[in-house]
Parts: sequence; structure tokens; C-alpha cells
Amino acid sequence: MIVNLVSELQNNSNQSLGFIVRFMKVLVVHRQASIADYIKDQLPQCIVTCVTCGWVGLSEARTKRYDLVISSYDLPVVTGFEMVRSLRLFSINKQVPVIILSEGNEPISYAMLAYRLNTSILTMTEVQKMKYTELWLN
Repeated sequence: MIVNLVSELQNNSNQSLGFIVRFMKVLVVHRQASIADYIKDQLPQCIVTCVTCGWVGLSEARTKRYDLVISSYDLPVVTGFEMVRSLRLFSINKQVPVIILSEGNEPISYAMLAYRLNTSILTMTEVQKMKYTELWLN
């Protein structure tokens, strides 16, 4: 309901109301395209870009602005943690929140590394709950 209302306002009358509504731009990086698409389906209120390679994800994050990055840690070519480290050092998205996807049984060293990189760790069950969260920006 809110998304439809906001879309209608954005498309029809944002000039007359004096504001522009901007939806979140999310980058999803996962080695399996089906899971990346599943995550995209959980975020219908966002503009989502999906890639299946850490290198491509890093290239996207270095050249385009995003409001959120969701990544798995086991990516081909460049791992999720390497991608986040490079993102934090050499990107226009240095301050963007990053979520690393987890199966829930990773060693404590993964949590410590995620903390050092200023990221959050979520399981797929927690990602499913994002579908019911309003994630748009004014």
C-alpha cells in the first residue's frame, strides 16, 4: 500500500508537492543467481542490482552509488570480505551499510572479521523478514 502510494506520488505529482521520493538502491552479490533473485524478491520496494561474482560486485560498488550492499562471503574471484575491505578503502560507497549473508554456523572469526569491517551478518531467515520492512528514503 505504502509503496503504491509513494510510486504514484513520485510518478504523478512530485513537482507540485515539493519533494522527491527516492527508493533505496541495493546491490546483491551472491554466487548463485537464484538466491540473488530470491533476495531481490524480498525487497520489492527497492531498486536491486544482482551480480554473481565478487569482482563484478566490487566494480559495481566502485562506480555506482548504493544505499545498501548485501553479499555472501564465499564469492568467486574476490571473496565477500575482500570485496567489503576494498569497498571501505577505495569506493564511493565507503559509508554504505553492508550485510554479509551467513548460514548461521560460521566460526567466531567470521563474526570478528565482519565487526572489523563494520558489517552486519544476517541469515536467510532474517533476509526473508526484510520483505515486510519499509526501506525507502526521502
